[in-house]
Amino acid sequence: MSDVILKLDAGLRILSGHTTYDIPQIALERGKWISLIPVNADLAADPSGILSRTVASLKAPVKGSVSIFDVDVYNAGYQDVQRLRSKIGFVQGYGGLLSNKTVRENLELPVSVHGGLSQSGQNKIVNEQLEKFELVSVKKEKPHFLDGFTKWRICLARALILKPKFVVLEGIGDWNVDGGNGLAWKQIEEYHNMGDNAICICPARRNKAFEKWFKEKGGTVIGFADTHTTMEYLK
Repeated sequence: MSDVILKLDAGLRILSGHTTYDIPQIALERGKWISLIPVNADLAADPSGILSRTVASLKAPVKGSVSIFDVDVYNAGYQDVQRLRSKIGFVQGYGGLLSNKTVRENLELPVSVHGGLSQSGQNKIVNEQLEKFELVSVKKEKPHFLDGFTKWRICLARALILKPKFVVLEGIGDWNVDGGNGLAWKQIEEYHNMGDNAICICPARRNKAFEKWFKEKGGTVIGFADTHTTMEYLK
């Protein structure tokens, strides 16, 4: 198996609102993590949602190709893409949770669909995740009763519960609250340090403090721009 988990070709272009963005050519290898950040300081349209979905196999680009685990995602068949998605963890901002399900039931969903475990095995892995992300006290709550940062932590816990080899984050969640020293980011860092996965983070805008922290952790920060601005790697 190739060590390149995510490959974006040189012609990749996405559309967010009425603005198009050119994304640099990327080969993200196992054991690495990157942050794709819009260069423009004041963007009329936040491209992080579209970009994160594009690299997570959920939204086709305007042009160009995306390969994950050597599968050309947007030219692959439906069943191939569904099998591929079972290997991807996607953290959808503060959303993506089922409002009619409890926190526990939200965590159970990917395990029951993709885990291939017995009922006792499912219960064990869900209980472990609830404890690891300090969600035991809210496990019977519905997401709409919880604050945004707790919802994000639930999304993260669900995305990592089956230990996917490729993880995509839309935005940086609660990083600004504690500068990466909180529970969620400690879990992300620990997951990255396992070394057998790749992580792609798509912040909504530039955040120099986050970029500095990310580089210190061994991450690569890559800037991208709208089609009227020169692409650049952020220094």
